[in-house]
Amino acid sequence: MKEQEVQVLQAVKNAGMPVGSIQLSKDLEIPSASIGRILLKLEQQGLVEKIQNKGRYITKKGETLLNQLRQQSEKLSAAKQLIDATSDIRQTDLLEILEVRRLLEPYTARCCAEKLTEEGKRELADLQMDYKYQIRHGAGGSDQDLMLHLKIAEFAGNAVIVRILKLILIDRNLYTEFTKAAKKINELSQSEHDQILQAIFDGNGDQAAAAMERHLEHVIHNVQESGPEQRM
Repeated sequence: MKEQEVQVLQAVKNAGMPVGSIQLSKDLEIPSASIGRILLKLEQQGLVEKIQNKGRYITKKGETLLNQLRQQSEKLSAAKQLIDATSDIRQTDLLEILEVRRLLEPYTARCCAEKLTEEGKRELADLQMDYKYQIRHGAGGSDQDLMLHLKIAEFAGNAVIVRILKLILIDRNLYTEFTKAAKKINELSQSEHDQILQAIFDGNGDQAAAAMERHLEHVIHNVQESGPEQRM
């Protein structure tokens, strides 16, 4: 379940009464059209129900799902704390992995531009919106950034590359480390994602590959500027 869907479902529950897309849009700072699509999807899944002229309220099924997600989040948080306490990630680890990414991800961006469906475009656009939402509210956005890159690889249609990227990026919480290291010098530019996605949406594989390579070179530069070998 996408993060925005969880946020909307939680907001419906928190309202304590039927609530509509306009109020939810104001509360969550998410466009009303996006809220409307999410509410419709939640309703189709039986997580919310609609009361005519009043809005939607959460169902028992929706409340059960939120409880399950909360428990899962607590377990993941505990696991992350353990990983953070035992990992020893050095600058050279990050740079070597980034070099592998620079070999693979321009290719995935190119293939994605050639194969992406309209549904895929909507999913990537939603992920980028999630990323910007997190940045606007002071979060790192590393989870959304990671998912965007993995989805581009997935839509490229190469399952082997997807598995490789998941292995090297999710292992030892490395993607969060990339974000932390890069932010020591500069904020990662949201416009770089926009440029990659625009080229992909236009079906321009060459531009998509070039934009992805520029983005990764920026990350490599920031990791290099973060200082000599050190525990991140």
